[in-house]
Amino acid sequence: MVSENDILIEKTLKDGTVKKLIMRRFTEADAHRVFMAWNNPQSYRYNSIDWEERSIRYIANRPWPSDHGLYFMVLEDVKTHELLATCRFGRYWNSKEEDKVWDFGYSTFRSDDKEEYTIEEVKSAFKDGIKPDSLCWGKGYSSIMVEEIIKIAQSEGIKQIRSGADGVNLASQKVIMKNGLKFLDMDKDGDVDFYHNFYDENGNFVPLIKPTKEQLEPVWEEHKSKIEAKRNRFFMRMIIKKANLDQYARSLFFFLMTKASKIDEFQLNSTPNEGKIHNLILEIKETYKSYTRQEKKLVVKILKNYLLRWTKRIGNEEFEQSEVAFNLRCCNMVKEIISKKLITECEV
Repeated sequence: MVSENDILIEKTLKDGTVKKLIMRRFTEADAHRVFMAWNNPQSYRYNSIDWEERSIRYIANRPWPSDHGLYFMVLEDVKTHELLATCRFGRYWNSKEEDKVWDFGYSTFRSDDKEEYTIEEVKSAFKDGIKPDSLCWGKGYSSIMVEEIIKIAQSEGIKQIRSGADGVNLASQKVIMKNGLKFLDMDKDGDVDFYHNFYDENGNFVPLIKPTKEQLEPVWEEHKSKIEAKRNRFFMRMIIKKANLDQYARSLFFFLMTKASKIDEFQLNSTPNEGKIHNLILEIKETYKSYTRQEKKLVVKILKNYLLRWTKRIGNEEFEQSEVAFNLRCCNMVKEIISKKLITECEV
């Protein structure tokens, strides 16, 4: 069934396959598949980490657009109903609604997306780099979504559209430039930002025009050289190193939080499974013990910051209080276990 917000698309992919697709609103039924994709360390190495399926279901059930002016959509194969990718677009985080500035991001799915990842898989994505995948990567799905987002932005009278990509994620940068956005700058974390102004200083509409392949190639080669030079500056190398370390630390922390969320679910059950709770406590303990001294310090720092963030949100109407309480319960549980207060109990 097609709703008024659904977009029907027929495209020839890079491999010559003709696909009928639908880009539609994100629903709760999509949450589990999206959770597997977003939490694949091969994907979140370049993106933010959504550590718990419950949080993704929460996004799906919020008003559309969300409280912060964001839209979440999935790309689906009309014939097989297979989910291929997700995208997010809407009000730029640093702007007001009346500014009419949007940004967007996207993520395509992989064949190795699954429910759980080992700590070795998490570490490998950061230490060994990202591995290519044939399921959806490199087929043109990202570009298809970006094209549609741009059309929506134009129809909504948006004044400026922006996007960004990790400095080493050249594939995403090329997708953005292929769709007509221009290089803006490299931000404080070493990410590369792009933009297009739909209106000039006189208020005249400026269409976003995709460059031809011949037009793009020399611009792209120049862009790569420019980005490489910027990233190689001493201070930028230090900034990028810190940003990568912060992302790595969050991945180690959220690995523990995912286990804690399962304990929380069991504890709230009318008949909690004590055996599974016991095993999960041991998993958190043993995983934390396997971290190096530096990794432990990083995890503790993230834990303190996360506890402070959610504590400040208590009573704040902008945040769903059940989510605040849930995050605080999981944080405090991890804190107790890694500080050894529960270790003796779970070893009895």
